[in-house]
Amino acid sequence: MGTNPYDVQLSDDQRRRLAELANQRGTRASEIIGELLEYAEAVFGISRGLESAARGEGIEAEVVHANARRKFGLQSE
Repeated sequence: MGTNPYDVQLSDDQRRRLAELANQRGTRASEIIGELLEYAEAVFGISRGLESAARGEGIEAEVVHANARRKFGLQSE
């Protein structure tokens, strides 16, 4: 995870709602923030990958599979 949950700045209202959610889930607020940050980072990474693919900056799956087969000595299907 790239961001420390304790570094996230929240308004008083956001802090109150987060505390309520943490209480309902029986967990700490920092754990919920950590989960949300992981989710946001995954969504951001997927978006970057899709944008890269749209620009034609990817490697075709066949090439990736062939490279993996060579690297790990796997048989071709």
